Parts: sequence; C-alpha cells; structure tokens
Amino acid sequence: FAIAWICREDYERVGFQMLSVVDPTGERVGRQILIYTLALHLLSFLPAILGMTGHFYYLGALLLGIWFIYSSFKTAFQLDRHSKAFFRNSIVYLSMLFFLMMLDRSPV
Repeated sequence: FAIAWICREDYERVGFQMLSVVDPTGERVGRQILIYTLALHLLSFLPAILGMTGHFYYLGALLLGIWFIYSSFKTAFQLDRHSKAFFRNSIVYLSMLFFLMMLDRSPV
C-alpha cells in the first residue's frame, strides 16, 4: 500500500484502479496499512507457537512488531510524509524477522 500511495499518479495515468487511485484522501489506504500490519504481527508469532523457533525469536518478533506497528500508525495518518519510510521499514522488518528465524530455529 505504501508503494501504491507513492506511485498513485503513475497508476492513475496508466489506468490501474488501485485503492490509492480511487481513494484520493488516503483514509482507506491508511486503514488497510493498519489492518495488514496488525495481521502480519500476529502471524509472526506462528513459528514460535508451532515450535519451529524458540523464545529468542518470539521476543524479537514482539519487539520488531511493536516498532513496525508504530511505524504503520504514523504512516496511516500522514501518508504523504511517511510512506517511503514505511516501505523501507517493511524491508527491514521482514529481513530482521527472517534473520531471527535462522538464528533461533529449532532442530527438526
């Protein structure tokens, strides 16, 4: 959604009906960013719950998730100002989450 918001004029110019094009205020885009960030945060605990990772991953996922949710709240209410940073944060968040999985994987 952050990329779609950043490139909304390009999408509109070529006729793609993205949410960022049909929602010029960004209210629905911001709401979708929050919803999907919260869902991703909850799903990030699944490897620990299923025993694929340990407590180190669980704590890391919790802390990373809090930071990412904070970033999504800032972005949802000020899309023009924070979309690029949120996109970068999403890359950092996912990279760190996968790195934690590698470090704390349970032997199978």
